[in-house]
Amino acid sequence: MATINTINSSEPIEVGAGGIGAATLTDHGILVGSGTGALTALTVGTHGQVLVGSTGADPVMATIDSDNATITFSPGAASLNIESVVGDAWSEYTGTATTIAVNTAKVANNAAEIRFVLPSTSSVGDTLSIAGKGAGAWKLAQAAGQTIHLGANDTITGITGNIASVDQFGAANLVCSVANTDWVVRNIEGDVDIDNTYPKVWTSQTSNFSGENVRSIDFDGTTFCAAGYAGKMSTATDPTGTWTARTSSFGATNIFGVDYCNATWIAGGSGGTVATASSPTGTWTQRTSPHTSTVRSFAYGDGVYVSVGSLGQMATATDPTGTWTARTSSFGATTIYQVQYLNGIFIACGDDGKIATSTTPTGTWTQRSNPMSDWIYKVIYEDGLYIAVGTNTEIATASDPTSTWTLIADSSFSSYIDSIAYNNGVYTACGDSGEIATATDPEGTWTQQSNTFTDLIYDNVVGAGYWVCVGQDGEIETSPILT
Repeated sequence: MATINTINSSEPIEVGAGGIGAATLTDHGILVGSGTGALTALTVGTHGQVLVGSTGADPVMATIDSDNATITFSPGAASLNIESVVGDAWSEYTGTATTIAVNTAKVANNAAEIRFVLPSTSSVGDTLSIAGKGAGAWKLAQAAGQTIHLGANDTITGITGNIASVDQFGAANLVCSVANTDWVVRNIEGDVDIDNTYPKVWTSQTSNFSGENVRSIDFDGTTFCAAGYAGKMSTATDPTGTWTARTSSFGATNIFGVDYCNATWIAGGSGGTVATASSPTGTWTQRTSPHTSTVRSFAYGDGVYVSVGSLGQMATATDPTGTWTARTSSFGATTIYQVQYLNGIFIACGDDGKIATSTTPTGTWTQRSNPMSDWIYKVIYEDGLYIAVGTNTEIATASDPTSTWTLIADSSFSSYIDSIAYNNGVYTACGDSGEIATATDPEGTWTQQSNTFTDLIYDNVVGAGYWVCVGQDGEIETSPILT
């Protein structure tokens, strides 16, 4: 017997009666069951999205991605192209310096050395690779607080540490072992090794001193000024470029010291001569001073200028272009080589291992006991430590210059240490026999650096991205600061 069932209804038919429980459905939406409830239409997907399940809940349309960008997804209309990157993403680099990104790889191609820097942010398992191509090879340097581990050897932590390829085609692959700070070399090809020397390369510059000794140098933030024998003086804004000879007002008198003090340039020399200038490239004016012998150094602090020199002579002034007044230095007739205003205290040093301090340079100067045996040429203050350098390869340090000084005999130097400077965690000292050494800890190991000085190096300074050393026979040499 034939049966015809006809349903005429304006209401949705329930699921239990064989319906879908809904009068309308989302256009292009995928229908999902809801038990005895009406079917659910999911949100319409966009190009390349796929349906992703969720335990105990409706699935959702989602865009697929890759946390480490090792897989590339290219969505399109009704399409999704997937490409997998095996290993680091390689590209050629032809510049001279760049920070390398995590999970990338560089082919180093330049006639000069390329300096790569580790990324400051990294996660455990991140990798990077470098392969040499250009004749200059490459170096992989560190940011602050970072270390590279190569087998049983570690680089110096921080910006001084690096690995470098000696071979043009040397290659290395590294993996991050401690987030942000530590990297392990897991594969190398060719001559790739730890290279902790810093500064790396010293280059001789044309000084315009006509072979006369360059005794002193300073930097005012814009201009370097070097001064020396026979009244010679030269300036440069780029120490690797042109050094321009200047008229110093000293005639043929030897200049032993030039310092930038409180927006004023001051120079001193033989016969008690003192001159000042607002700019070292302009006019230098001779001033009257109470010195009768060589003036060697100047300092400014707490409203007072101080000059020191041979025969233990010292003078002060509130205006360096005005009256200088002779003071009792406590050095007797002993030469004072340098005076500095460091961390709120004046410090002077000189012959016979003498160091004196004063908080009021117009008043009393007190000699301090220290273990240095003879001439002390310079004292600096950095990272909470006072460091003195001088004769017989001696270095002395103190946390308080009025208290105990500790002697360090540095075996890397063969003779006198004449000067010391500091920049961003690195100390550079220089001295007789054309020696330059660096250290990250002045009480630790000092490493001699190759340079072209053949004799005395009198002074050094840091500025404009360079270390600059000056010395005998008109020598000026520079080395770039690695930051």
